Amino acid sequence: ATANPEIEFTESKKIELPEKKFLQDKFLKNGFSVSALNNYLECPTKFYFLNLIGMPEAPNPKAQAGNAAHGALKYAVERKVARDEFLDRFVYLLSKEPMREIDYYELIKKGKRVLSAYYDANHKSWNSGMKCEYAIEGVKVGDITVRGHLDRIDTLPSTNYKLPTVRVIDYKFKKPAKDPNYYRQLTFYKLLIEEGSRQQRAKSKEQMVEGILEFLEPAPNGKLKPMVFAPSKKEVVELKDEIIRVTKEILSMEFLPKRCEDKECKYCE
Repeated sequence: ATANPEIEFTESKKIELPEKKFLQDKFLKNGFSVSALNNYLECPTKFYFLNLIGMPEAPNPKAQAGNAAHGALKYAVERKVARDEFLDRFVYLLSKEPMREIDYYELIKKGKRVLSAYYDANHKSWNSGMKCEYAIEGVKVGDITVRGHLDRIDTLPSTNYKLPTVRVIDYKFKKPAKDPNYYRQLTFYKLLIEEGSRQQRAKSKEQMVEGILEFLEPAPNGKLKPMVFAPSKKEVVELKDEIIRVTKEILSMEFLPKRCEDKECKYCE
């Protein structure tokens, strides 16, 4: 009997072998980011549409405000600007985002309030040892390369560690919250930093000793509440194993019939 040249993964959807080869090549070329990994683990179909196919989503005002806040923080940390200039930069970047007028003015009000408090609490500690929007690419894990865009990486003073040490900062334009994806994100960054310096034979290999989630909005008690994590080497190894497992599933297209546990998932409908 002749093998069926098509792979069916729902009653209404099917993927033909030429498309399968195209998607495999695209995945290998683009590599894996932690957001793509989190999407896959949350819902394989979500990963298929957003990361593999590249289907655009409608703009999200909260995410757009987060982008503007990230850009304004990069500007302020690098230039050591006054608070008013920092806030003006946020407004300028937000104005470039397409959104409803009512959302725009609400987010300006919220952004100025939240970012003013964050600036006052942190700006004196900003220094030249902080690198913003730090990109790491080309790190090999099994058959796939992994990459990341770190909000900030801080070089720490000399310690008893044999290698230079760094701290990773990730900004969240929201109130403090627990999410398993956050810990995976920081473990992923530790993998990128330490495997990247090892594989690329950097003269100054770096060791990530901690990652901090900087929630820009205060907790209910009105105080800023960063979360500090220190992923272990064992957890990095476990994450590498998970990336290798997921990569095999994606390349074989085994994941296509899978539905997530959310019965109301818009991607699995």
